Amino acid sequence: SDVYKRQVTMKIWITAPFQELYLEKLKKDNEVCYENWFDTGIVREGKELAKLLNEKGTEIFVTEEDVVRKEVFEQCPMLKMLVVCRAGTSNIDLDAAKRNNVIVVNTPGRNAVGVAEMVVGMMISVSRNFYKGEKMIRDGGWTEDYYFKSFGTELDGSTVGFVGFGNVAKETAKRLSAFNMRILAYDPYVSAEAMKEYGAEKTEDLKKLVSESDYVSNHLPVTPDTRGMLDKELLSNMKKTAYFINSARTATTNEEDVLDLLREKKIAGAAFDVYGKEPLSADSPYLELENTELLPHIGGSTYNAIAKHSKMCFEAVRAFTENTKIDNRVV
Repeated sequence: SDVYKRQVTMKIWITAPFQELYLEKLKKDNEVCYENWFDTGIVREGKELAKLLNEKGTEIFVTEEDVVRKEVFEQCPMLKMLVVCRAGTSNIDLDAAKRNNVIVVNTPGRNAVGVAEMVVGMMISVSRNFYKGEKMIRDGGWTEDYYFKSFGTELDGSTVGFVGFGNVAKETAKRLSAFNMRILAYDPYVSAEAMKEYGAEKTEDLKKLVSESDYVSNHLPVTPDTRGMLDKELLSNMKKTAYFINSARTATTNEEDVLDLLREKKIAGAAFDVYGKEPLSADSPYLELENTELLPHIGGSTYNAIAKHSKMCFEAVRAFTENTKIDNRVV
């Protein structure tokens, strides 16, 4: 029930975008300062962040982009809890949080459905040339014979290979099974049984996955093991008719190798939502490629993702103040 007994009132500073419903729920029993970084355009770190946390008497800090390193934890003795409105915690020094007895909670899976739906859209768009057709119409180049130049391939009956099988890959696999696709997945940390639940077939052989897939979709997190893992040596095993889809992290690929494969037309094409350096510059090599769909890192930008992380955050704060088990605790 939404009616619950409160033990304590907390001072909460929220700089992440937040759904009105859960903002009001937090305000009922707490002192809340809401400054969405989407509106302010400000991402803070270091001494400046520590100073503001102290001035506001912040006990619970809810952030998405602010960088919370050692000095912030050391200089803010009032801080008890940090909620990161994303799955990744690369902007937080978790060791320093632990040393300073600050609980850290993340919000995994908040944008998994948004990214998954985008991946399905990218696969269809890049293999059916939707993005080229749209541009051609706007550029005034639609001629009667375009129909014969625009042939593409259907997802039906083809094979997709997921490199990494976390939240986004699972949600994507769920949706692609409706397209009558064969689904292969590589992830040493996910069992064959768990993959089977999503209609995916586990393979330990990454080279096999890459060579048998019509779509290779990257879903790897960045770790010392995965950095640069998708390189020329591996991806050169792709079919000439296959597509590479990257909605995860560019650091898990060798970016130059991927660009070379596309320049040399060793594969049919690719769709990207992430890049080594963002935003892309006007002279970026990506812009010279004809066989690629480029999106401006918008996989997770849905109102639904904000609603999900707001709910998860509210539940974490409630659990903390009522001294019950906190879900998604990383420290």
